[in-house]
Amino acid sequence: MSKNISVDIKEGTVTFKINPNVYPMGVIFQAADVFIEKAYVYVDGDPEKEISVTLKPKDDKVNIKDYAGEFNNELVSYAAYFVRSQVNRDVREAMLKRAFFSVSPNNNSEKENEKEFDSKKLEKVKIDIGSKVPIMDDIEEDNTSLEDIAKPWDEQKGKIDNC
Repeated sequence: MSKNISVDIKEGTVTFKINPNVYPMGVIFQAADVFIEKAYVYVDGDPEKEISVTLKPKDDKVNIKDYAGEFNNELVSYAAYFVRSQVNRDVREAMLKRAFFSVSPNNNSEKENEKEFDSKKLEKVKIDIGSKVPIMDDIEEDNTSLEDIAKPWDEQKGKIDNC
């Protein structure tokens, strides 16, 4: 077991001394959240120097040493998740740019659209919310009222003999 993990069998607790430069606060809280249902979780310390997390199982029959290993695994798991999410952030942003500008109303080339994209100024993407929905144009051209839409087909157009 690591020197940063101490198990107190008498008290039934396990305490972790965590370096916030290795595991950021977000990772620590995510790992602690996993244990909320099965243990009392105490977080303390200085976010600049060292964070202390103490777990005390709600069930006295639980082997506290298992919690020590499980919590440490959760720290590593969430740290890896956050690293992957940062690495993939650029890919996600590129996919969103492509999605936003593939439906661009003007016929600019994709490269010109990417130059125009500024994530802080999404208002450049113009959406005309005043235009009619295409199906409504069809209804208006057919002189069909909205009340007629709610009527069954045979009441509107007559029965079909082939059915």
